[in-house]
Amino acid sequence: MLRSTALLLVASLAACALPPRETDRSTPKGTFRTFKGALARAEYEREWDCLSDGLRAQLGLTSRLDWKNARAVALTQSHIAVKGLKRAKITGPMETLPDGRVRLPIGVDAIFVQLKGTITLRREVVLRAWLPGQEEPELDQRLPDLQLTLARDGLGVVMPRDLMELLFPESGEMMTRLERGTELSRFEAAWIWFLDGFTIGEDDPSRIQAELEEQREG
Repeated sequence: MLRSTALLLVASLAACALPPRETDRSTPKGTFRTFKGALARAEYEREWDCLSDGLRAQLGLTSRLDWKNARAVALTQSHIAVKGLKRAKITGPMETLPDGRVRLPIGVDAIFVQLKGTITLRREVVLRAWLPGQEEPELDQRLPDLQLTLARDGLGVVMPRDLMELLFPESGEMMTRLERGTELSRFEAAWIWFLDGFTIGEDDPSRIQAELEEQREG
């Protein structure tokens, strides 16, 4: 009975049209829509970028490759949680949690199937830079806080010493392709929202993590 219900859910959700492809993550709702659009198109890189460090750790993922493997083997496009999240819509007002995160109620209303859930999001400071002709940023680093400093010829972003040493080492090979003097088409330091937790039907990060562990062991 459970299997037939799951198959019915997959078939019902598969008939829905793709959600819009969005990139604005300056608001919680924008991040949710961005993640939905990435899931619907199996854009693994964009999906990974939407996940907070905390959610990645909860799922037992340490790299983009881990996420790509999980999406290809366990969290496939036919997985009920993936189907549900990419078809879900916001169903009520946003709730601000004591730790500063926010929670959005979501739901899926498909043929013969109704699912309810929540999306929890966290805001972090991100430093990003784009090279000419690139759609995705060449530099994508998270900062502990957003601090600005007024210089003689402009406004600058204060970066931790360890990040400066990573980007611009005094000697040895560059650890990134963003060398001093590199021409950039766009640069920003902004508050960005990340997916930090979710529930959809009976699925949540703990259950997904267990599935991933089972898949690895199998």
